[in-house]
Amino acid sequence: MTAGGGARGTFGPIALATLGVVLLVALTYVAATLPPPAVHLDRPVRPAVVYGGFHIHSSLSDGTGTVDAIARAAGQAGLAFIILTDHGDATRSPRPAEYRSGVLCIDGVEITTDAGHVVALGLTEAAPYPLSGEARDVIEDIHRLGGWAVVAHPDSSKSDFSWRDWNVPYDGIEWLN
Repeated sequence: MTAGGGARGTFGPIALATLGVVLLVALTYVAATLPPPAVHLDRPVRPAVVYGGFHIHSSLSDGTGTVDAIARAAGQAGLAFIILTDHGDATRSPRPAEYRSGVLCIDGVEITTDAGHVVALGLTEAAPYPLSGEARDVIEDIHRLGGWAVVAHPDSSKSDFSWRDWNVPYDGIEWLN
């Protein structure tokens, strides 16, 4: 016997009950925080990347193919969308996005400014007057018409095409042309 009166190496009923409760709480916590079981898919998941073409000119400006021919070629190349950006001044009503040959065709317009070319996307209506002139004003008009402005071919070797005003509030930059 020990000085406290209990047997060395044995637990009393309260100590065993306390140990049991602690183990039960610990097991409950572990079970509740385990991740869910793995889900096995019966087919592969499509990648999160969607391939498409941006800044494409058709025969409506200085390109050679019709919109249908371009969409057909894009579909054969495995593209999901194309963004057509024929040259213009935004006075033409934007065409609604539509599927042709299984490819989503999105309408835009490439506008010439005094600082280079800018692509207008998402216009909700035709401009009431031709857009051209100072880049800041053109981009402001694009925004007013519900669109957003992408600087086109900013590093072009042709000085008329390369972008020259990086202080205007553009929305994007064409990374590769």
